Amino acid sequence: MMYKNKVQRCDDRIVSISQPHVRPIIRGKQNKNVEFGAKLSVSLTGDKIACVDECRWDAFHEAQDLIPQVEAYKTRHGHYPEKILVDPAYGTRVNRQYLKEKGIHYAGKPLGRPKKVTETNKAQLKQEKQQRHDDYTQRIPIEGKFGQGKNGYGLNKIKAKTAKTSYAWINSIFFVMNLLVLAEVFHLPGIIEHIVELYRALFCKKG
Repeated sequence: MMYKNKVQRCDDRIVSISQPHVRPIIRGKQNKNVEFGAKLSVSLTGDKIACVDECRWDAFHEAQDLIPQVEAYKTRHGHYPEKILVDPAYGTRVNRQYLKEKGIHYAGKPLGRPKKVTETNKAQLKQEKQQRHDDYTQRIPIEGKFGQGKNGYGLNKIKAKTAKTSYAWINSIFFVMNLLVLAEVFHLPGIIEHIVELYRALFCKKG
């Protein structure tokens, strides 16, 4: 196809014979321009419970998942969230308009050019900037959840061969981390040790 059409691109090309569902994902990170593996859209509630809303193997823009995630939140809890704390990439016009219609506060910079600072609005703009900073720092737990999954439970070392078993493995990791949160809430320290031991026995065997 590439030879006949004289192109240097092949969409959805197979990069692994044993795992044909795996796709290269351009990340642009230092020393790791391309990554291979599942790409997740995960939401975190104020109670630190994580939900894997999307798990796909192709490259996609996370912003398209915001509306389904908010609707999923409403289905789970019976109401829309009061505030959305997301990466700036989610702040598209479509998403902002949707959140505005639902009465949900979007914690991010407004679109357009920054307002000119005057003596009249100086204090207000400073307060809004501080509020955005505070909102941004509240996103740290979701980043930490990925770090916890990778460093403590091998989220970045999934060894399953099929897409379905990989999906089950990924969800089991978040399930265990949620159980640990619930164990802390209900003050069950002994349960935490048993949960960790059970997970490692099932998924962290050598070889």
